[in-house]
Amino acid sequence: MEPETGSPPVVSIIEQFLRSYGYDAADDGAWRAPPGTQTDLRPALELKVDDHQELGSHTFYVVECRLTVPGAPKALAWKASRRLEEMRQQLHGPVKEGLGKDDYARLFESHHFAPRGGMPGTTTRLSKWCDALAACVNSGECPPRVVAHVLAFLSAPKPPSAFGRRARELAQEAAVDAVADEAQQAREAAEAAI
Repeated sequence: MEPETGSPPVVSIIEQFLRSYGYDAADDGAWRAPPGTQTDLRPALELKVDDHQELGSHTFYVVECRLTVPGAPKALAWKASRRLEEMRQQLHGPVKEGLGKDDYARLFESHHFAPRGGMPGTTTRLSKWCDALAACVNSGECPPRVVAHVLAFLSAPKPPSAFGRRARELAQEAAVDAVADEAQQAREAAEAAI
């Protein structure tokens, strides 16, 4: 069902979720202003795996997460402990599918996901893969639905109100910039047609 003319635009759950963290999605599959543009105004995600814990017969890898929105009072920082198989099925698989085979191969060509079995070196490989994932998110190469999935899988905490307020301000500034850019392109196209 299409919204009536003059009605406010329909905003998806993914757009709302990402907006609270400072991302500006046009829809689930495209950015209004990709995270990698105007880097001084975009959120920056950092992911690293430096530790693991043995609990019973299972190994949990500790993903240290940090999300910075310029102008926010402080970055969001949290840790997410996940088993290797969880990371493979619920993070690696969806990221690979969301990017598509060719883009995934290009973006992660030198950072392969850790093999099954938790062999020696798994923590290091996971850290390198997570670093490449963060770079992919920060460059704008990951579509909004993938970024939302990453944040949800890692249980990103709800941003404090000041963080969310600054994130909304940045999203509004980016939307104004995007409209201005589109208007400029339309003017240039019109001038070129004359």
